[in-house]
Amino acid sequence: MMNLLFLAWRQVVWNWWKSLLLVLALSLLIFAPVASHQLLLVAGREWQARAETTPLLIGARGSRTDLVLHALYFTRQPDSLVRMGDVDAINESGHGLAVPVYIRHTAGGFPVIGTTLDYLNKRGLKIAAGNQLTMLGDCILGHEAARRLGVGPGDRLVSDPENVFDIAGSEPLRMNVAGVLAPTGTPEDRAVLVDIRTAWIISGIGHGHDDLETTDDPDAVLSREDRQITASGALRTYQEITPENIHTFHFHGEPEDMPVTAVLVFPRDERGRTILRGRYQSERQPLQAIVPTHAMEELLDQVLRHKRLLDGFVALLSVAMAALLVVVILLSLRLRQREFQVLETLGCARRRMLLLPVIEWLIHLCLALTISGVLLLLMNRVAPWLIRFLVQ
Repeated sequence: MMNLLFLAWRQVVWNWWKSLLLVLALSLLIFAPVASHQLLLVAGREWQARAETTPLLIGARGSRTDLVLHALYFTRQPDSLVRMGDVDAINESGHGLAVPVYIRHTAGGFPVIGTTLDYLNKRGLKIAAGNQLTMLGDCILGHEAARRLGVGPGDRLVSDPENVFDIAGSEPLRMNVAGVLAPTGTPEDRAVLVDIRTAWIISGIGHGHDDLETTDDPDAVLSREDRQITASGALRTYQEITPENIHTFHFHGEPEDMPVTAVLVFPRDERGRTILRGRYQSERQPLQAIVPTHAMEELLDQVLRHKRLLDGFVALLSVAMAALLVVVILLSLRLRQREFQVLETLGCARRRMLLLPVIEWLIHLCLALTISGVLLLLMNRVAPWLIRFLVQ
């Protein structure tokens, strides 16, 4: 047997390029389905862990999945908004703490999260450099966002314009980078956090401008009649909030009507959670209450259904690959007829000659299993990072 093993190994080494192609093909055939299954398991754990950080989520009625992905991963915008009055009602009920988020804009390509300081506390976010949000126009950058943008405390960051062709639209706001968050491995690493009022200013709901009573620009004022001053479109508005002009910033509309895209709710106890969920169960309610872990389970079920279809295609592809390998084996045996005749002339038994290609293929298979195992070990190490990168 050792002689056959030696001959088989020498055959593999002599035809090294053929052996390499064969081993790589077998490795991918083994690695691909196992890797997809492992990635899905890791993604499921990551998604569930992220969902568990938010006991209850309230938003406008619509797609449950879209709302959860928006609030947890800052993705698609909800079609409808929540009012700050609804946030105040939850806080006044005493059943839990409501943390509003307003996510409609980006800065440097990263989502701008307008929220309150309670968001940082509930998410366990720590400042690695700089300070907390202290005034309008301040922002805190996630670790990855700060690294990619190359900015730090004391620098300036300009919000991205929504539409460069919209002349009448809100203008970008030049924000002061107050601090940088410590790395967390969460979507907050790739986000820009601001006070929710700063986010409203970016939307154009609030703004600051020259004092109409003291301005010396004649084009800024249309009329001054009966103690009423009518401003014109030439009135200069500020694109940066400073201690000198912060007193000029104001908002149009009632405080309870200010928009919110989602509300993170942290109930005081299970009873409070049940009461809040029941309050928004009716289909006639414009708002809905969602348990993010339940929504993530539904999303994973949908992914698994699609994965079964994909597994079917992978199985068909594997059968086709196996048939192709059989054809390759048969052709290889025909091409090696002269080799087998020489071995038979030298006195090698036919049974032992038939074992020779079998041993060669076992060597190929062992090498392929080894490579696949190494690739799977590497993938398990980078899978959490890969999932976060793809989802965030």
